[in-house]
Amino acid sequence: MLVSIVILLTAAVPPAAAPVAAKPLPQPVVQCEAWGPKRPGCVEPPIRERVRVYGSWREPNGSHPADADMVRRPSMIERYDEPLTGTAFPAFLRRGEERASAQVTLALVISSDGTVKDCVPVRAKAWSFAPDARQQTDLEPPSELAQETCAAVQAGRKFRHAIDATGRAIEAPASVLVDYARERYEMLAPPAPPPPSRWLGRTPYERSSAWPPHSYLSEGVRFTAPKFKDFLIHRNYLPKTALTGVVLDFAADGRALGCQVMQSSGDARLDAASCAALMTVRNTPTRWQVRGLPVEVSWKGDKAKLTLPAAAVLPGLAAPIEIPAAAVPAGDMPKYPVRIRILLDPMGKPASCSVDGPSYIDAVDAASCRIALATGQFTGARDVFGRPAAGGMDLLAYWQAGKIIDAANPYIF
Repeated sequence: MLVSIVILLTAAVPPAAAPVAAKPLPQPVVQCEAWGPKRPGCVEPPIRERVRVYGSWREPNGSHPADADMVRRPSMIERYDEPLTGTAFPAFLRRGEERASAQVTLALVISSDGTVKDCVPVRAKAWSFAPDARQQTDLEPPSELAQETCAAVQAGRKFRHAIDATGRAIEAPASVLVDYARERYEMLAPPAPPPPSRWLGRTPYERSSAWPPHSYLSEGVRFTAPKFKDFLIHRNYLPKTALTGVVLDFAADGRALGCQVMQSSGDARLDAASCAALMTVRNTPTRWQVRGLPVEVSWKGDKAKLTLPAAAVLPGLAAPIEIPAAAVPAGDMPKYPVRIRILLDPMGKPASCSVDGPSYIDAVDAASCRIALATGQFTGARDVFGRPAAGGMDLLAYWQAGKIIDAANPYIF
């Protein structure tokens, strides 16, 4: 009897449940690479079409009456990355899977109330990238693109007005770049970095024909001078004195890669001999290539003397500028500093002032320039050959602290 009960109880025990299989974790979406072969299973992002407006840099050049008195340029109220609404995307940029872009530069005249009074297209260009191709193909924009872009900016963009030295709203020129982009990836270039706070030369943001060109040398350069006269083919009727200015490019191991005459001596033989001789020199090995190194060759007949560049002396502010209490305009003071740009002549005297980081309090922006020009003491700049040079620097006007200081050393008080 006992045996049958035990057997009965054992049979009533349910069988062990089978283990539950773990669910596989969801795999992250892998986006395909912009260039080269695609990874298996990668997902192509959708093609996007964007129209954006970027403020374009424009130095006053005297072409507009406002250039003489303007201390704050017109500027867009919206941020650069906000799209230009109400603008149809150009149909000629839509070609299958191709990525394509077009850029239109416009010259504007902004009225004293911030409206666009006039718009003139300056240039238009377009290009496309075939799928998985690095090389771009230039496209011919249709003639109506520029005018349509002008109409869109006039209808869909607002600007802050310019002011003169007294803080009065004035009509002034401006320029913008409208960028049309059809892309799968972030192909648009990022906004340009702000200009350096101090610089040398008449064209601080680009390499120009002015001699000597802008150079970022932090220390002097040394190498053995070659025998220049050995590279002169004909020596008849040479000028008594002459100066040849060249820029040299060096490889990281010190080999000379290129020589370009930027300041001609007036005699082709001397210019050719200068470059031929300098291509034989070796520079000190560096981590990176050295490009655009300015060098002067002074000729007396068939004899030449080499002048190598030293570190340039940047302009400076001799002492912080005190903002007099009487100059503080009534009303709210800006929370953040006003950035102003001072242009200096070769003797270190201020030639002009403009507001590059405005508070948009007209009286404060205008007074920042007036005080800096009237009371600032500046040290002049010298180029890489030790000669006085025109230059400029950025200053920060801290109105709540009552000081204007060098933007390169913003924490000195």
